[in-house]
Amino acid sequence: MDGGRSRRGRKVATLPERLVLALGQNESEGWTRNDYRAAVNSVPDSTAVLMVDTYRDPAFFGEERAATQARYSRWMARLAMTQPNVEVVAWRGAVLDGTVVLPDGSHPDEAGAQYRGRMTRKAVRAARS
Repeated sequence: MDGGRSRRGRKVATLPERLVLALGQNESEGWTRNDYRAAVNSVPDSTAVLMVDTYRDPAFFGEERAATQARYSRWMARLAMTQPNVEVVAWRGAVLDGTVVLPDGSHPDEAGAQYRGRMTRKAVRAARS
């Protein structure tokens, strides 16, 4: 960001200090790690980007769709390793370790939704400004 412009030269009204990217679990044909990178590159380097990783239970959605979510989450983690302004909110880990329950294999129960909110708020507060 330089003089009120994003890296791509677009005018930006205000500079966000933090941005939460929770792009969901709906697969998009042709979606690649470069799409995540493009999303991150659309904001200033000074913006802390928090990417919420994803999970789908293979018992409900099949191995292929579950593997897609694992791949998306790996891409987010790799991006976080290479871009200092990116962090991952480990929703996937909270599901895998049993902290939260997904009754339909995708969406949390009420307690899980509250937990996700708390973990995201904690990450937002901890993110650099």
